[in-house]
Amino acid sequence: MPQYNEFWNPYRFVPRRPGQLPRRKPQGHHLFNGWLGTIDCELEALSSLVTGQERFTRKRSANNLPVIPGTSLKGVFRSVAEIVGHGCPIVNRDNRCRSSSSLCAACRIFGYLGRGVHAGHVSISDAVLIESPVDPTQWEGIKVRFGRPDPQHKAFYPTDTRLQWHKLYHHQPRRTKPAAYPHGNAREETVEYAPAGSRFRFSVTVENLSSDDLGLLLYVLELEPGMAHKVGGCKALGAGSSVVRIVDWDLRRGENRFRTQAAKEEVMEEIGRYKEQYINDNSETMQALRALMRWDPNDTREIRFPDRNWFNRNPQTKLRTWQEYAGRNARP
Repeated sequence: MPQYNEFWNPYRFVPRRPGQLPRRKPQGHHLFNGWLGTIDCELEALSSLVTGQERFTRKRSANNLPVIPGTSLKGVFRSVAEIVGHGCPIVNRDNRCRSSSSLCAACRIFGYLGRGVHAGHVSISDAVLIESPVDPTQWEGIKVRFGRPDPQHKAFYPTDTRLQWHKLYHHQPRRTKPAAYPHGNAREETVEYAPAGSRFRFSVTVENLSSDDLGLLLYVLELEPGMAHKVGGCKALGAGSSVVRIVDWDLRRGENRFRTQAAKEEVMEEIGRYKEQYINDNSETMQALRALMRWDPNDTREIRFPDRNWFNRNPQTKLRTWQEYAGRNARP
């Protein structure tokens, strides 16, 4: 937050892992020596959820039910994979992957569009509404003022150029619907939102994924108990907090793809240790991630943007660190 006791700014920064990005050649799609199958997931909105303007989304299912586009979910999970798996940030040109023969974990899993092109090893379906506390035909619309990130206010942004940082938006449990954006020059639009408690179902298709990359994927899907994703639009305004749960899966080695499904205990024993390494990781990156993605329904802090008068009065005031936001407990 600005160092100002009445409120917290909506975002903070996670320090990226130091050192060179671990890259390697991805497994080819012509060989079946990795994991393949499906992972069925459920997404529950913990706060209001926005994925479009005017209507909840411009794309609806065959049964005319609201959906969260799979492309939106893919972006959510890739962003977390970039942090957890020390992947290349697609918004930073200086450290991007440059060739399909040498890719970071995020590009191996989700795809790479640079020189050589790599299709990735996962595809994510649209998430279709399965339950909502309010009939979707009665979902409310609200006018919100959108704004773009403004790195021109340099006091809010990290100055240590030796490290790279990833911006994350805080959960805002006290918000029941998206808040207004205070800047007078922000554009105003009407958005429809799914209420908290709405649940969606989607599936992740895995094709020829290595064990370590599958472990990373499983982690970024579910995270850890007490953590939640931010999905869709209006994140800074309090929308998008969502928890993802794996409800079923059918995974097998490519060479065993025509055999009966392996016992799930055997599969998890083999790939679970790769997921566990992230759960047991107490690096600064992971501590910050846990602190900033923590969902605490009892958190009553006011989170909002400063208004222009505040910026004029406090041009050099910095954000509080993630440690200050977390207090003593970085883990959920």
